[in-house]
Amino acid sequence: MKRSKESTFLAIIVLTGLSTTGMILILNKNESSNPQSDSTPQSQVSREANYNDGSYSATGTYPTQGGRESISLTVIVAKNLIMDASVIQNGITPQAKEYQERFVSSYKELVIGKKIDEVSLSRVAGSSLTSIGFNKALEQIKSNASK
Repeated sequence: MKRSKESTFLAIIVLTGLSTTGMILILNKNESSNPQSDSTPQSQVSREANYNDGSYSATGTYPTQGGRESISLTVIVAKNLIMDASVIQNGITPQAKEYQERFVSSYKELVIGKKIDEVSLSRVAGSSLTSIGFNKALEQIKSNASK
């Protein structure tokens, strides 16, 4: 049987056990097994946001049982990394003050030296609501620092 170059097959795989007739998978040599071969180049797919170097501050609020609370954040950004961070506790209720103190004692190791786009805190030293305020402040900072 004579075959043209266009109809040359790379592989014929017979899968049995699914039915009495089996299944045949045929790959043509002109078809790509890489689904991204004709898509957008990888450099455009995973584009990272760029931020201006500098010091930025913002305040993030969050709901508690005792009402709205807030926490103020200042970060120093260099080459899209958080080089330093400081928090001002604005807790009003005794419970908010306690959770903010816990948060402040442990958050730095989770953010210093990290890419700003990769930082999102959920629960720090038992404080989950303070993390919400932190994340809101960080989002404001990212907006202000973006190129």
